[in-house]
Amino acid sequence: MTIASGADLLLFAGDVFDRNFHCTESRRRFLEAMRKLETAGVRVLIVAGNHDPLPEWEIAPLLPGNVRLFGAEPGVERFSVDGNPAAVSVAGASHDSRRVVANLAALTARELAREPGFRIGLVHANVGTQQYAAPVTLDELKTSPVDYWALGHMHRHELLADRPMTAYCGSIYRLAQEENEWYAFNRITVTDGVIRRELLRI
Repeated sequence: MTIASGADLLLFAGDVFDRNFHCTESRRRFLEAMRKLETAGVRVLIVAGNHDPLPEWEIAPLLPGNVRLFGAEPGVERFSVDGNPAAVSVAGASHDSRRVVANLAALTARELAREPGFRIGLVHANVGTQQYAAPVTLDELKTSPVDYWALGHMHRHELLADRPMTAYCGSIYRLAQEENEWYAFNRITVTDGVIRRELLRI
């Protein structure tokens, strides 16, 4: 679906893998998909979550060149659009353990404050009270210098704010029986600075 829609970027906001992270077949299929995206010219940006923290990414050296797995310290990727070399900036920070109490969103926003163009924050974080999953408040996200927050951690897809657009992308697979209707993902389009979110179900 990503290739067919002509997407420029594919963002994973953490927990790409769960209990089957060390499953050989899961890793093989994921790497195969990343190579297909590379052939199609699609860039992939990933932050590690609390279920798949950085030390468990044993396949990181095998990721193709179109994929960036962000480190524990916030990093930035810049993309050109229609000849504008600074059209889009994406910043992200990964979990380096299964329990992260640092405010990764605030650190990511700080990096984006210095960036031109359309700014995307990619973070696996809890907007609320879970202190083990990079907690952040909604007010902090809404007052940040970010145009779109792509959030991971909560399994249910949810739009938290329109400005800046702040959304949990949800899960594309069911982890429990009660999640039967939850799995989906966000397709984000930006035209002349106007952001549009479309929820796509698998």
